[in-house]
Amino acid sequence: MKSIYNKIKFIVYLFGLFLTIYSILKYGLVESHTPPLGFVIPIFFILLSLVWIIFDWLLVYILKSNKIDYRYHYFGLVTNLIIIILILYL
Repeated sequence: MKSIYNKIKFIVYLFGLFLTIYSILKYGLVESHTPPLGFVIPIFFILLSLVWIIFDWLLVYILKSNKIDYRYHYFGLVTNLIIIILILYL
């Protein structure tokens, strides 16, 4: 059974994925001196997931519990990294 905390993580990362897809489809990946919105959002969510992983590590250390599921963090990191790599190489 998933905890509410894991559901929140999944919803946040899924929201980031949909927001990235929406911004790429709506605004495109135009070449200019500023990065496109579809590139900035994945970077933001990568930073968010890194901070969230550190927070979870601290939470495990303080509560002495191993009930934190890191799969959703990995999902968010890998998905956003793939999007960034595709944007850079396409």
